[in-house]
Amino acid sequence: KKFKAKTQEAAEIASFTERQAVELERDVEKMKKAEYMSYCIGETYDGIISGVTSFGIYVQLENTIEGLVRLASLQDDYYIYEAEKLKTLSGRALHKKKNLVNSFLREYEGHFSYETLSCANIEEVKEFHEKWLDERRIDDKYNCIDNEEEGVYRLLGNCKSVDCHMGGIRMDGDLVAYTIGSYCPSIQCAFIHIEKANSEIKGLYNYINQQFLIHEFPDAHYVNREDDLGQENLRQAKLSYRPIRLEEKFNIYETT
Repeated sequence: KKFKAKTQEAAEIASFTERQAVELERDVEKMKKAEYMSYCIGETYDGIISGVTSFGIYVQLENTIEGLVRLASLQDDYYIYEAEKLKTLSGRALHKKKNLVNSFLREYEGHFSYETLSCANIEEVKEFHEKWLDERRIDDKYNCIDNEEEGVYRLLGNCKSVDCHMGGIRMDGDLVAYTIGSYCPSIQCAFIHIEKANSEIKGLYNYINQQFLIHEFPDAHYVNREDDLGQENLRQAKLSYRPIRLEEKFNIYETT
């Protein structure tokens, strides 16, 4: 009994000491990594998004150093994705998205269909967009939607003169979602300009996101889902699809 008590006490001390040593090792590693990167301020590196939170994204560099990029610092960047990932929703990171799509397929089986749209459908698209707009403006306390509308109506109003693809989801014959995009074959990149859906139908946004790429851009290697318009909820949605990088946006002005 005497040795048993001492053995248990020694084991507890050893475990406590080991935990302290591990924590100290981690703290020293973090400190040295921060010290190393302090000499690299201003440099540009490639990294992968290793985590997404409500306040930012964690990015890991090739040298295993990981850091937090706060959402407040992400402004006007384009979100770039691997097309195949968005089509298949494969991998652990997109598992929840795939579950939402599967849930939509089960719940509305036999009631929905994907359809490639054209300029002949433009009035129907405008009608749906107006309904979507009326519902969303109720919650749009920062007037973010109004800032988007000029571009949306310009695109819809010039349907025949722009080289774009359109797709929609019908539910029992009614249009409940639509999206508009274009394709650049030289870089094999699809650009998603507009995507609207009935938010009361769970999984609908995820489904049209996937199906539009599958049907309209089968050869795309990359997808540019453009910027987040400064909308926090849109930023979170774009980040949740795990972009491979954020592309800085520039403006070009013609001078006379």
